[in-house]
Amino acid sequence: MSEGHIEVRNQYLNTLGIVQYRPRDIAAEDAAETIQAQPQTNENISALVAEPSAAQAAEIASVIEAVTEEPVKPVNAKARSTNVEPEFEQNLALKFVFWQPSDQLLVVTSADDQLPDQSQISLLKNILRTLDQGIASLPQFDIVDWPPHPSMSGGESDAREFLSTLINSKLASNPIKTLMFLGEFTRDWFLSDEQKDKLVDGAVALSDSVTAINIPTLETMLSKPETKREAWKIISGYLSSQVNSS
Repeated sequence: MSEGHIEVRNQYLNTLGIVQYRPRDIAAEDAAETIQAQPQTNENISALVAEPSAAQAAEIASVIEAVTEEPVKPVNAKARSTNVEPEFEQNLALKFVFWQPSDQLLVVTSADDQLPDQSQISLLKNILRTLDQGIASLPQFDIVDWPPHPSMSGGESDAREFLSTLINSKLASNPIKTLMFLGEFTRDWFLSDEQKDKLVDGAVALSDSVTAINIPTLETMLSKPETKREAWKIISGYLSSQVNSS
């Protein structure tokens, strides 16, 4: 990495309030060092990878289906393409919402003029219980904006560098096993072209220990109930793959 990139990365980290950053290396020895610094509990691991019984799977699916279909307010969305026109690059504005309901799970979605409402939060809680039945509530979400400070500016490459730095810092400081991206727009900003090409059934391994899964947005699932089945198919396939690989 050039000195210029290091300086930009350090500026981003300072803006985010991150004191020290060490990228997570997927090599076994560094992974062991990271785990030693942030020990994973057996309860969290078993809760995350435990395959639901047929009865549990049916119950979970029915809970997702049972969420009240409240009307979704239209969102004044910006252009949903990551191919930003050159003349608008310096005015690029992005907003993402992050939840970390457990040490091993991170959820990311995009937001425009509206933050997630109560019906979306209720749906998300039910979805996350399919990944970890120990999740009873959601922590307060964090909001990340690009640019992160009014005095900063930049185009698409700068935004991607900032978002990459943010995700890598979270992976380095927590034993995250699952990254859940809600919607294609979010996925396209956080995954590289190579990683997107390797997506199979909505999932891609980012390293030996971290997997990203991509399901529809909360707004989409509430306005188009049939997409909940798509989300359930992706999640259940991911859980099965985790059990088979353990």
